[in-house]
Formats: sequence, C-alpha cells, structure tokens
Amino acid sequence: MSVFFSVIDVETGGYEATLLEFTISGEGTILPEELPSVIAQLGDSIDCTKGVIISGRGPVWLFGAILHHLHITRWSATFDPRLGVVVVASHHPDAPSSGTVLPVPTPV
Repeated sequence: MSVFFSVIDVETGGYEATLLEFTISGEGTILPEELPSVIAQLGDSIDCTKGVIISGRGPVWLFGAILHHLHITRWSATFDPRLGVVVVASHHPDAPSSGTVLPVPTPV
C-alpha cells in the first residue's frame, strides 16, 4: 500500500485554502495499522493559516485521521463532487462556519 498526497493552493467562496488530495495506489486498499506512516507523510506540508480541503477515495476513518492531524488549520472541509466543499470544522472567526457549502475550488 502507498498513499500519495498532492497539495494545491486554491480559492473557494472567497477563502484561501489548501486542497489536499490523496490517492491510494495498488489495489486501492489501506489498513488501519498503516495510519501512522500515512499521517507522517503529511509532515508540515499544510499552511495552517488557511483552510484545508481533503479529497480522495478512501475509508471514512482515513478522512477522520487526516482531519484530526490537521485540526490546527483555520478551517477544515471535505470535497463532495455532488455538493462542493463542505466545511466540517471552523477554528477562526473569519473562517466559514461548519455546515457551510462552498463552490468547487479553483487553483490560485
């Protein structure tokens, strides 16, 4: 198993963010015991002064682990191709509130 991350600076609904997209290689499976090495790959690659949008195809517990690791960002969201960017946590008064749906992000 390998999980690959791409990090792209984006804008959505007037907010700056980092789009963190992951891909699970091989057969597209990952085991829970692999979480520590997957999370370690992130290191300090995310600018915590902006929001973060997580996108990818994987188990819900992988999303949960990534979100937990990045809880220090200004706001956190997941990308839903049917809805757009769904904010799930907000940590700053100038950030969008939890439950806010923002448009599809565009690179900056």
